[in-house]
Parts: sequence; structure tokens; C-alpha cells
Amino acid sequence: MSLSCLVMHHASRVIPLLACLLGLGCADLTKSYWGRRALDFGDCWDASVGFAGLVPYVRLKVTDSFVVAGGDNQTVFAFGWHGRYTAAGSEIERGEGVPFVRSREWAGAPPMITTRGAFITSREYDTSVKPAWGTQLADRYYAGLWLAWGLNVRLNFNIVEFTDFLLGVFGADILKDDAVEPPDWPATMQRPDATKHPVL
Repeated sequence: MSLSCLVMHHASRVIPLLACLLGLGCADLTKSYWGRRALDFGDCWDASVGFAGLVPYVRLKVTDSFVVAGGDNQTVFAFGWHGRYTAAGSEIERGEGVPFVRSREWAGAPPMITTRGAFITSREYDTSVKPAWGTQLADRYYAGLWLAWGLNVRLNFNIVEFTDFLLGVFGADILKDDAVEPPDWPATMQRPDATKHPVL
């Protein structure tokens, strides 16, 4: 197994590992109250650090209503977390765009995020691990910054997922995702038919 695959494999287990260390049970996080809260909290964040190419890519997002991105960059290596539906610890992150006109992003696994101006952002999910309707709706409310230029720094926060996390403390599941087990991305990405890199 290559170093990047090994890192991706372990990074995708970060939240389950923390839950296990807290004595929440390792078998299935979705069956434990605290395990579900850990998954909900993880869904609030999209963050990574790593090394990128020399051509800059910068993206500012304030939900899907306002996205400005420009440049063209692919990471050499990135380590982070993009929520339970996207590969954690992927070595591949790619972004390209012309400000206010069009941009596309990819974080190692679906979705491919395409923006064609204000209020026009779409996502292409892998049909085998397509999120529940609530999560697809929440995906529209990330806000944050991504800078890839030699170094890769990406930090986004989702207020709708955070609301789901807070209400989950009191037993509510507004996004209907408490029963969703995180996909085994390392295994998925090693399938013969899996997309290894974005076609942009």
C-alpha cells in the first residue's frame, strides 16, 4: 500500500478512533448517541493542509450564494477532513476557476462542485454513496477560504450542519443523517471503476 493510501486510510478513521477512545464503542458509530454526535460535529468541517503546485488557486465562499474562485492548482499532498461523504485525508485536491465566471473543485472523491455564477452551484455525487436529502441541502451552506499556492490551506464551516449537531444533543435529527455510516473511502477508491482524479 502506498504512503498516500495508507495516510488516507488512517485519516478516514479519525472520528471513529476518537469515539473509541472516549469509550463510545467501535463497532458502529451510528448506534451510539455519542458516536452520532461525533459524526454530526465532523460534518460541520471541511479542512485540510498540505503541499500544492506553484500556480495559485484561491476561493472564498459564503454559502453557495457567493463563491469567488480563481486560478488552477492541484495538491501534491493534502491531509484533512471533508465530511463523511468525501474522502478524508485525500492526497488529491483540485481547483480551477475564473473569478465571478466559473469554478470547479474536487477533494479526492465526489462530489465535484461546479459554480457558474451567483446562486448557480451544483454537485456531482457518487451514486453509490449519495448523501441523504438533508445533507445535500446542508452542503450549500459551507463558508470559508481555500488557498493553494505552494502550501495548501483549506478551512470551511457549515452552519446548517452545526445546527444539526446542536439539536442532536437534544435528540433531534433535522438532516436525517444519524443512521448514515461513513463510507469506506480507501476501499471505494481502490475499485477498478473508481475515478482516480478529476476530469476538469
